[in-house]
Amino acid sequence: MAMAEAIPQATEGNPADMEALARIKAILAAPNLAEELDEETLGELGRDVIDKFELDEASMSEWKGRMDEALKLAKLLSKDNKDYPFDKAANIRYPLITSAALQYNARAYPALVPSTDVVKVAVYGSDKDNAKANRAERVSQFMSWQCKIDSPEWERTTDQLTLQLPVVGDVFRKLWYDPARDKVRSQIRLPGEHVVVNNNAS
Repeated sequence: MAMAEAIPQATEGNPADMEALARIKAILAAPNLAEELDEETLGELGRDVIDKFELDEASMSEWKGRMDEALKLAKLLSKDNKDYPFDKAANIRYPLITSAALQYNARAYPALVPSTDVVKVAVYGSDKDNAKANRAERVSQFMSWQCKIDSPEWERTTDQLTLQLPVVGDVFRKLWYDPARDKVRSQIRLPGEHVVVNNNAS
């Protein structure tokens, strides 16, 4: 359903309905919603967003500590001096987590990025003249080309994602259209570092 179709129809002759409808249409057409709101409302929204962000961030603190420790182990970054069983004992670490993450990456990556169609489109409902199937094939080919050829960073970030996922547990990928480059861009976003989600969220 288009956004315009979802707007409730005002009762003709009722000034309150007509005014409310005009306000809704102005908000929908606005390129920046903040310009349509008064300072008091913007202040209230800003305070509410900051309070809830800080609440969500605080709920992640224990999990984030474990994630940072896991990343540190996976990257083999620890250079702490050992004092057991004697001072300056060898500090050799077996890369168990790194090895497990690499094995996961080696198995998951080919399954997620096949050599042919990355995007597959399903057809639902009757399709007597194959119009839906033909369109699905075109969409599949175009989006697969977009991911693998037109946006080379998509494949690179998929490799990163499958390497970091077994260590961190949750990874997000941000996809957006970049009008300056006229192509779809892709970035990996780590929870706690780039994305904040309440730890109690299901």
